[in-house]
Amino acid sequence: MNLFILLNASKIPNEPNVVTSFIAGVLGIILDFIYGFVSLFTENYVLGLSIILFTIITRFLMVPFAVSSQKSMMKTQRIQPEVNKINKKYGDSKDPEVLKKKNAEIQALYAKEKINPIASCLPLFLQLPIFFALSYIMQVPYLYIGALKELYVDKLANVVLSINNSLQLLEPIILPKLLNRDINIGANYPDQLARVLARFTEAEWQDFFTRVPAEFSAQIEQVKSILMQIENTGMFFGLKLTETPGFRLSPAIIIPILSAVTSFLSSYIMTRQQKNTSSDPNLVNTQKTMTYVTPLMMAFFTITTPIGVGIYWITSNVFHIVQQIVINRIYSNKGE
Repeated sequence: MNLFILLNASKIPNEPNVVTSFIAGVLGIILDFIYGFVSLFTENYVLGLSIILFTIITRFLMVPFAVSSQKSMMKTQRIQPEVNKINKKYGDSKDPEVLKKKNAEIQALYAKEKINPIASCLPLFLQLPIFFALSYIMQVPYLYIGALKELYVDKLANVVLSINNSLQLLEPIILPKLLNRDINIGANYPDQLARVLARFTEAEWQDFFTRVPAEFSAQIEQVKSILMQIENTGMFFGLKLTETPGFRLSPAIIIPILSAVTSFLSSYIMTRQQKNTSSDPNLVNTQKTMTYVTPLMMAFFTITTPIGVGIYWITSNVFHIVQQIVINRIYSNKGE
């Protein structure tokens, strides 16, 4: 028997757009491979460690772009006195023709020195698609990681379905979530049932267990054992990686805080070399925005996305800080 329900959209994520879906598919393959590798060495924190290793690998792949960005930034810093002269030459005039001439001279200087102003932003542009695709993956990791699919679909959902009248027992728990999502749940759709069960809270599981007749106690113990396996793989230092911190006081608040702090340090290190070298107020304001506003934005994003995404962003920031220090030292020694 199938149960056709309308499930709360806030509980089950919407399908991503075509671009995000494609990127998530590619990243899911990589993450699935890394998960399998990490699980060879440990049964605990597998998902969290996989995200960290995944982040390090993707950041290493982006190192050539980071080097190119750093070269562009250093060239920009070197010619900044010339840019300052051009700005001083035209003063604070707001005349469109004057501004056009000033911008033309600056662009000509950039072209002469072979500087692409956009190059310094390229690493961030490359990270954003990964960030949004990973946000979706972390909401439904069992759709992308084979070992988790086995736990959620092949084990958890099928054991629940093996309990007589389990769908009727689940109905009172699911009905309060009704809103506007069409999901077909039943013996022929264990993957859809898994999507619902994956969003269950501990209280909802306990509610379900109290409704199950005593003769199915063996199945209940199986469910509890599977949930323990899921917790061991999906928890990271007491935090459930698929949950969202939200705007509430809880241990999960440490993730957006660390996201903001590491984002600030990353932006500060990236921009401090240009500090006090420019008389262009637009450039100065841009630097201030990157240093102070970006961390606040990332704190907001990591509050409203799964904790696993926050782990990715924090790891990425730490990698960028170390990378920036190393690159700065190398090119400073070369005098570039």
